[in-house]
This record gives sequence, C-alpha cells and structure tokens, in this order.
Amino acid sequence: MMQLADFEFVQLTQDTNILPFLSEDEDLNNFLTEDAKNYSADLMAVTYLFIDKEKQQTVAYFSLLNDKVAYDPRYKTIWDESIVVYTIVNVVAATLLQRLVVWQYPKNMLAMV
Repeated sequence: MMQLADFEFVQLTQDTNILPFLSEDEDLNNFLTEDAKNYSADLMAVTYLFIDKEKQQTVAYFSLLNDKVAYDPRYKTIWDESIVVYTIVNVVAATLLQRLVVWQYPKNMLAMV
C-alpha cells in the first residue's frame, strides 16, 4: 500500500532535476519538461511536483499562475448582485490553477492507487 511518506512534494526551480513523467496529453508532458522552468523564471507561473521517491518519477504536477478578475459595469447582468466587492473594486487579484496533471497509470493499477 502506498504511504504519503513515500512521496515528496517540491516546488520546481531552475535547479530541479525533472524526473520521468507521462500523461495522456503530450502538450502537458512537454509543458513540464520544456516550459515550466521558463514560466517560473519569467514569473508567469509556479509549478509543484509530486514525486514517488522509490520509483524516482514525477507522479503529478500542478502550476499556479497569478491573474486578475475584472468587472465591467456595462455587463452587470452576468454578475450575481450579492458580489459587492465588484462594485467597489474593478479588478481583484486571483491565483489560478493553470494545470493539474497526473501520471498515466495502466488501468489495472488504478485499483491499487
């Protein structure tokens, strides 16, 4: 049985050695290996890795990016009137989950996870 102690949760840095990772989406695989460090260096997103220490592989990752939620009073009808903050502040900072990706497990292994 897998234990949480068998895994490590780390923030991706320029010096991080990215361990093998495979999902069903090639674009998401490529983001991790080719773009995630650049996004971090450019302060566009921060990526976190969930690593299986025994197998020495990345089993999941996610990226957070800073953005904003803007309110345009011309489109009042699309906002719930209980959201008072938008009538006072036109732009609200937001942190968005940009990607959440998990390792592509063979179907027979999913029952064990």
